[in-house]
Amino acid sequence: MALQDSTTLSYSPLDSLSIRVLTLEQGTADDPLCGSLKHVSLEHPPEYEALSYVWGDPRPNQVLNTPKGSKAITQSLAGSLKRLRLPESTRVLWIDALCINQDDDEEKSHQVLLMRQIYQSAIRVLVYLGEEYENSQLVPELIQLIHAADLISESSSTNKELSDANDLRWKGLRALLRRPWFRRVWVFQEFIVAEFLVFFCGEWTATWDHLFGAIEKASNNGIRHLWTSFNETFEQNEATGNGLQLFWWLAQLRGNFWRGQKHPLLRLLNLFRWSQASRAHDHLYALLGIAEDGDASALRPNYAQPFKVVVRAFARYFISTENAMEMLYSAGLLKNQSSHPSWIPDWTQNEDGMEELGFKLQTDRGKIYHAARDSAMKMHLAVNDPDTLVVTGAIIDKVVKINEDPSIADNATSMHRLLHWLSDLELNAATLERYPTNEDLDDVQARVLLSNRDNRGSELPPESLAPAYIAYRKLVRASFPHHPDSTPISREEKADLRIIGQPVSEAVGARINGRRPCLTGKDYLGFAPDATRPGDLLAIFLGSTVPFVIRPHDREVDSFWLIGECYVHGIMKGEAFDLPGFCPLDIRLR
Repeated sequence: MALQDSTTLSYSPLDSLSIRVLTLEQGTADDPLCGSLKHVSLEHPPEYEALSYVWGDPRPNQVLNTPKGSKAITQSLAGSLKRLRLPESTRVLWIDALCINQDDDEEKSHQVLLMRQIYQSAIRVLVYLGEEYENSQLVPELIQLIHAADLISESSSTNKELSDANDLRWKGLRALLRRPWFRRVWVFQEFIVAEFLVFFCGEWTATWDHLFGAIEKASNNGIRHLWTSFNETFEQNEATGNGLQLFWWLAQLRGNFWRGQKHPLLRLLNLFRWSQASRAHDHLYALLGIAEDGDASALRPNYAQPFKVVVRAFARYFISTENAMEMLYSAGLLKNQSSHPSWIPDWTQNEDGMEELGFKLQTDRGKIYHAARDSAMKMHLAVNDPDTLVVTGAIIDKVVKINEDPSIADNATSMHRLLHWLSDLELNAATLERYPTNEDLDDVQARVLLSNRDNRGSELPPESLAPAYIAYRKLVRASFPHHPDSTPISREEKADLRIIGQPVSEAVGARINGRRPCLTGKDYLGFAPDATRPGDLLAIFLGSTVPFVIRPHDREVDSFWLIGECYVHGIMKGEAFDLPGFCPLDIRLR
């Protein structure tokens, strides 16, 4: 049936504990999509499967035919239904785009509260990653090979086969991790609460346990090209790393959830702030079902409210909790400042893919940074001014140099950005006779570039990184023959530099995005937010793990903009408390 000829399906209201399920009629190939929607009780539902997929292009250009009219659907949904449709029997599915009336804000607000129960009650959650492309058809073979391999024995023929980073099977797996599904905010709840998960990609399927088990085994046994490949662009490596990191986070959160452990909503919002959604409200509401405080009345979904009202309500709630400092780690003045105060994060975007320093999903490794030692957090909203947050802290230094942002060039890439940062770090270090902590300046540059963390988020070892950093810097510059500090290197030397520089190369990633090298008045090197200017101040807020950049407000005396968190080597473990003149005071953030 042509889209323009369809009769629009009308939805009848749902009871408080009712949902709709779709009975998808049998069919093959290009048969028209047909099905029917039915109201069922969520307390005693029939057996059904729930779909987790990417909405994709929101413009509908396909049709689902039902006895009560036809429903215009997107190409992405139509592709999912055709892949999941059975040839000889019906299939009962729950699909958010069909089973919730997307034009009814009141119904959406209520159904969002039931999402956790909907996905938990499904006999299976079906994850549709899309059609086969970029060698994804080779992934099942790689998974089987990893499971069968003896990765401990270096003489194993299978191990040698897996060591080829240019193998199309590895490229297929890495490309799979870059697919849009891994960035959609709703999939996190859908995935975490599911009792049984099956992944679909083109014609192949794999259970979560089988897929993750292979990736975990490869990663734990040192197959480094799972994380990074010198034959792919910096952007591709970064996207693959983000997909892998999501795998670890989802696995941990899923395990915690089924053991009865949840995380505060604020922690989840910070963790997944880079995710994507079709509507701003979804960034906040999609995580309620897996948060330990998701049932709080102050957080109840309301799609009818303007988003700026919802954001302020969430922020007021977070200030009342013991995790309030985590809100500031992802806040700050943006290049294109939103309508929110600078101390309220924009949870709807993270264009730079910037990784928060102060925030870290709690693990047995604990916190790395202790900028405020073990001091107690002190913050509250100003009386009669809910847009002003009062935080107790000390102003300890100022930014005297912030390097130019090369990303303003139309043709700039992440690799260009990295090249500039390496040169800027070196120039900043060259202005110093010695570092305030008496550490080797090349070692300091490496730790600043990496925020003193490896690719797993653990603290870097105390052994000097200077040789690895110098090798990595030379390797990057060799990629740009016209750079003034670039020198030609042979293939053999390049191979040696890759090995020597590996501790640095495998850890470079999202930590440099959205930040620039800076030099402070007290001769410290660091990375500060892009919006930082010379003359901005460095502050330590009591109860925080990292320093912050703040700026005197241009219209209000004794008030400041929060620019954002930063890494400053030498004051990340409470050393600022011993600096002359350290004196906590109330700092008003607007």
